[in-house]
Amino acid sequence: MDRSITHSCGHEQSHFVDGTFAADIDRMTARLARQRCRQCREGAAAARAAVNLLALGALVLPPLEGSPRQVAWAEKLRAARLPTVMKTSPTAPARLAEVRDAKWWIEVRAMSDAQLIASFDTAAAITVSV
Repeated sequence: MDRSITHSCGHEQSHFVDGTFAADIDRMTARLARQRCRQCREGAAAARAAVNLLALGALVLPPLEGSPRQVAWAEKLRAARLPTVMKTSPTAPARLAEVRDAKWWIEVRAMSDAQLIASFDTAAAITVSV
């Protein structure tokens, strides 16, 4: 059933809410009302992406290699991650920007900054020694 829900941002949006019991429907409606609407969420994500790109400044990011879906996802991960790593270690982003493998960026997305840098150093050492 379609319901008109006023989100926490103040915007009203229509949602399909379904459930076996009335309590399920009420719970889902309340959860949706606590969230921001889709437009506000997308706008906030775009603003964060723009801030991250500005934080990278003059850092040259080479194109990533992988499937189109991997590359699209990894570019977002890399653009969001490098500014946070820059706060921890100012020289690390320049080294991490050299990584062209989209799969690597996806695999390390949940690591802390220290783990990410260590993982890169380990991978670089293996690559150089071979």
